[in-house]
Amino acid sequence: MDATDERVNALRDMCVNMHVGELDSGWIETMQKQSAMFRAKGMKVRFTVERGQGHVMTTLEGAGSARLFDQFEEAAHDCAK
Repeated sequence: MDATDERVNALRDMCVNMHVGELDSGWIETMQKQSAMFRAKGMKVRFTVERGQGHVMTTLEGAGSARLFDQFEEAAHDCAK
């Protein structure tokens, strides 16, 4: 999907957590640019490069999924208006 102004504005009041695999050459540059664009618009963004991971990130599975749930919890408190 294209990051149209309408779509980006729909995310304005949310915390955005972006994860990309270090070895995912197809996505890492695109996500870096998109996170920079979100920040330039004043949005709250956490961009994490998962070391040693490709497109499928096993670091976010099993016990690693706790990080995602922690981020959901943080977002519920830090970005609530």
